[in-house]
Amino acid sequence: MRSRKPNGYWSNRENCVNNASLFESLSSWEQHSSAAVASARQHGWLDECTRHMSKPKRESKWSLQEISRDASRYHTIGEWRRMSNGSYKATCKMGVLKDVSSHMLSFVAREQQFLGGELVAGGVGATGPPQTPIGLRVGGGAI
Repeated sequence: MRSRKPNGYWSNRENCVNNASLFESLSSWEQHSSAAVASARQHGWLDECTRHMSKPKRESKWSLQEISRDASRYHTIGEWRRMSNGSYKATCKMGVLKDVSSHMLSFVAREQQFLGGELVAGGVGATGPPQTPIGLRVGGGAI
């Protein structure tokens, strides 16, 4: 049976730091000395107490190949972000957004496609004057 510490024992930063030094990970420290961990969190000493501990690194479930496959299903970045947020976030973390979204239409090109304008090389700009959909006025109100 573990000995019970006197009231206020874990309110001492040094006691928490010394106790934490006996453990190699936060999870094992929490398992064996939850009151010390709670006190360290409460007083803002957790970073100091766990500085020596190993931090587990989470592996992403998304590889570049899986991201490319997923991104190829969408026409715009906005659609991809809404429909498959996990792969979009992984792409941003990996720093390969431009690479995997090069096939996607820009917002301007997508809007012009909707309005019936012809897309020019590069997917930006339309030939002819700008068109307004029937029933809308440039000022915002309906006709």
